[in-house]
Amino acid sequence: MALSKNSLLLEMASVTGLSRGDAAKVLDALAAIAYREAEKGFTIPGICRLKVVEKKACRRRNPKTGQYLMVGDHRVLRIIPLKKAKDLVAPRPANLITRLAEPPPKREQAAAPAPPAGRPAEGSGEIQFRCVHCNSVLAAAPAQAGTEGACPYCKRAIRVPALETPPPAPAAPKKSPRLARRPADEFITFVCQTCDQEIEAPTDMLGMEVNCPACGAAIHVTPSKERESAPPSGIQKPKGGLDRSAMTMRIDLSALKD
Repeated sequence: MALSKNSLLLEMASVTGLSRGDAAKVLDALAAIAYREAEKGFTIPGICRLKVVEKKACRRRNPKTGQYLMVGDHRVLRIIPLKKAKDLVAPRPANLITRLAEPPPKREQAAAPAPPAGRPAEGSGEIQFRCVHCNSVLAAAPAQAGTEGACPYCKRAIRVPALETPPPAPAAPKKSPRLARRPADEFITFVCQTCDQEIEAPTDMLGMEVNCPACGAAIHVTPSKERESAPPSGIQKPKGGLDRSAMTMRIDLSALKD
């Protein structure tokens, strides 16, 4: 079992000749001094050295959920055992290292799979890719594309992939052609002999056969005076119908000639 604090105080009191209360004060004072001086670097003689290290922001992956996290800048307390403590607690064996007469045969290592093309990170201009060994998300500058380095997490050799070529932008949809607006003096006015609908048509459609947009009857595009003097045979005006002469339909009949 590990030595408890009470047992530690009793042993310190018996060795130093102090009371248990005085030994507790000495131990608490040592801990308080160590906490206060740790940021500058504090050494407990014969035991260890306390040191505070600044760590930069980095990406991490939760192994349970698989979610990627961003760990911000933070400080870490490191405890470094002194050489005297290591030699007394865990001394190095004399036969720890044995020299071999011949080097062992090299194992043929399977070629690492080629990493996928890198993707540009949003708003940073960096290349984001995964380590082929530990699957960690890494980032590199575009100038490092194709170079070799070491993964900061698993320390194994990796290659920064080339920047992925963005897909071509989709072509803009073609806009349907719109009929140009004509000035008022390029239209002629005439009346449909079937429904008395007053219609306007462009002057370049004179003499064409089209359908009336109101009733669908076939009409011949002619000026009003010519139309009234020579009405087509076989077409009669409906009696008792509405007078539509006041409702002029300005329609570009070139859209209906097909």
